[in-house]
Amino acid sequence: MSDENLRYFEAFPNWLRSLAEDAVALAGILAAVWIFGRRWVAWGGDWDLIMRCAMWGVGAGVVGARLYHVAGAWR
Repeated sequence: MSDENLRYFEAFPNWLRSLAEDAVALAGILAAVWIFGRRWVAWGGDWDLIMRCAMWGVGAGVVGARLYHVAGAWR
């Protein structure tokens, strides 16, 4: 990345960049659940199963990512 692009990103405060990253991640999770849920129902599956799996999967992913972050930054 060039220095000009880095200066552009530094124009935004850290909390706004973090909020934008979280919003994009949440949008990706919701899109994945919606797309796969529609396909699963078209195959004859139950929508509630997709929602239960998504809640457990996202929750486990958040906890796992936090544990990985703590283990990687341990002093």
